[in-house]
Amino acid sequence: GAKIDATEARLLHGSEYADRPLSSRHVDAYSGDFSIEVLRSALEEKLNLRLFNIDHEDVVVDVTSSPESEDGYLCHRRSHWFALRSIGGLWFSVDSRLSRPRLISDETLRAFLMNLKA
Repeated sequence: GAKIDATEARLLHGSEYADRPLSSRHVDAYSGDFSIEVLRSALEEKLNLRLFNIDHEDVVVDVTSSPESEDGYLCHRRSHWFALRSIGGLWFSVDSRLSRPRLISDETLRAFLMNLKA
């Protein structure tokens, strides 16, 4: 809503996207994906979760050495958002393109995240 519009306008001030109409900023016209700002705002406001880039100084060491120590990951790959989520100590790929969440091993999690960073 208006709060996201105001936050996004502040974040985009001076960028190449600042002149785009508000209605086109929150959702990518080609893919239909929500912007990272919308997802971050929803996670913070609705679930009290903080979203960091995996290269952020507050998390880069843990992500690199023990990625399973985090609660989850929001991933964007090939114009598609999906989550990697720890539930009861097990990791799942939660992706709308899958018929159901897919169990993944800690090793698969680590390899996937390192591949994203590459």
